[in-house]
Amino acid sequence: MTIKIKNLALAKRFRLVALVVGVIFSFQAIAEEESLNQLNTFVDELKVTPERCVALRQGQLCYQHVIFDWQAKKRAEYCLFLEGVITPVNCWSSTNVGQFKLDFQSKVTRRFILRSKNSQIDLASTEVVVAWVYGNKKRRRASWRLF
Repeated sequence: MTIKIKNLALAKRFRLVALVVGVIFSFQAIAEEESLNQLNTFVDELKVTPERCVALRQGQLCYQHVIFDWQAKKRAEYCLFLEGVITPVNCWSSTNVGQFKLDFQSKVTRRFILRSKNSQIDLASTEVVVAWVYGNKKRRRASWRLF
C-alpha cells in the first residue's frame, strides 16, 4: 500500500512539473509571436519634436531647437532632406534608426523628408509648423490728432 502512495505522490509531482513546463513554453510561444508581429508592423517613420515653432509676429524668423527621430524597415544609408533642397541636412550609414538635432530657423512651415541615400523616393516625412502670436496687421493711425 505504501508503494502505491509513493507512486501516486510521484505521479502528482510529475503532472505538476509537466503543467509548469507547458505554461512556460506557451508564454514563450506567445512572446515570440508578438515579437514577429512587431517586426511585421515596423514601418518607416520620421518624427520631429517639437512640431511647432512660434514667432512673435507673422513674417518674423522663428528660432527653435528641434529633434528628428526616425526608423526604417531595414538597415541602409538614409538621409534627411529639407523639401526642395538637393543637399541633405544629415545622412546615416548602415543603420535603421537615427536622431538628429537641428537649430531650426524659418519664416514659414517647412517639410522634412527621409529618403534612402541613393533614391528620390520619400520613405517618411514630417513638418515643422511655423505659427505666430500676433498677425502682420499694421496699427491703424487715428484720423485725427490733438496737436
